[in-house]
Amino acid sequence: MNEYIPTLKDLGTGNLSRLQVVQAYVQKGNVEQALTECLDIIEHDPQHPMGHLVLGWIYLIQGQLSEATTACEKSLQLDPSMAKGYLILSHLKSEAGDIPSAIHLCELSVEYAPEDSFGYLMLGDLYASTDDAEKAIKAYRLAVKYNTQLPLVHFKLASILAEQGKESEALSEVQQALLLNPGAARAHQLLGDIYFAKKEYADAVREFQRSVQLNPQLYEGFHKVGMAFLELDEYALALTNFRQALLVNPKSAETHYGLARLYSKMGQPEQVSTEIDEALAINPRLSVLHPELDDLVAGLNHLHSNPD
Repeated sequence: MNEYIPTLKDLGTGNLSRLQVVQAYVQKGNVEQALTECLDIIEHDPQHPMGHLVLGWIYLIQGQLSEATTACEKSLQLDPSMAKGYLILSHLKSEAGDIPSAIHLCELSVEYAPEDSFGYLMLGDLYASTDDAEKAIKAYRLAVKYNTQLPLVHFKLASILAEQGKESEALSEVQQALLLNPGAARAHQLLGDIYFAKKEYADAVREFQRSVQLNPQLYEGFHKVGMAFLELDEYALALTNFRQALLVNPKSAETHYGLARLYSKMGQPEQVSTEIDEALAINPRLSVLHPELDDLVAGLNHLHSNPD
């Protein structure tokens, strides 16, 4: 049996507004009926700012971006304090690639709704897209201040902090993300990255293994387990995980590089040469990311020149 959808005839029987009816249609997937109802609202009350805003929202859902922009601009013309109108316009500007305008509109949104966690989340994402880490961190911190149940924001905070080398702060944020969502594979992977950076390799192995248990398609997880075992001189376990990583993603230059390092430690120069060739064939610029790769190549050349 279909769930009950309130209609206009029910408005006199309770405290439903016409816009709540529109939103109920959208939530049930009946967007066309929602559009019809919303247009009727505006026809009877052209000065209804929320009506124009909801209309913009519906057009956005339908992918009619020009119409969505016009409707949201009309809602803000009627009531400049409508924070959600700025958010929708910000999203539209972002989709169009106009990030400076998107940031300006998002800033206006949080100015009018200073406790809207979603506005700060959007603002953080926009700042992050421009590599303005400090402003992104500030916005994300405000998002979790006003809504403590946002594991994704804690994860994003942890990612930025880890990139800045602030492992202790990053550790706190990713642990909070996992407290809220223990099944987040990428959060476990990030936690492993933080432990790896701190040279706590056994803890890194545990978190990387947890990440691939939760999502076996995360080939990076198997690769990272291999790298951690390599640092622990657990060669057999490193080899097993590198091979598993290549089963998931055969075109991983990083994993071939990891195997080259492993075979070098194991004293197997022919395998080192094979893996280096594979890695460079996939990514000729790999030595830029890993300057020590040149040392492996130099060692091989020396060995070939002096076989005895």
